[in-house]
Amino acid sequence: LQERGIDVQILCRGGSLLPLFRQRGLDVRTLEIYGDSILNVFTWGEIVRAIREHEPELLHFQHPNLPRLARALSARLELPHAVSVHSSPPRSWRPSRRWLMGVSAVSESLRAEIVNNFS
Repeated sequence: LQERGIDVQILCRGGSLLPLFRQRGLDVRTLEIYGDSILNVFTWGEIVRAIREHEPELLHFQHPNLPRLARALSARLELPHAVSVHSSPPRSWRPSRRWLMGVSAVSESLRAEIVNNFS
């Protein structure tokens, strides 16, 4: 995306890919997750501030287990979002018809499951 002139910033908890992202010149910001939930008030505030500083046009969530976060952030910041799905989403996943702009699935069978169960 950066080669196409699209500004990319990654917000994450860290992890094994962090050095690779930075080596490739990606703007990576690690966030401290307080307590057991990513939706607690301290983490929520840090995430909202980081996103507002970057002023994105689209939020992309790489993990389907963050449905509440995706919906809440999109609504709060009035930004559309997309989700990349690598495994079956939890049954509790309820995509936002207003803010969800797309879902990318890693296989045809997963795509069919998402269309049949969540659309």
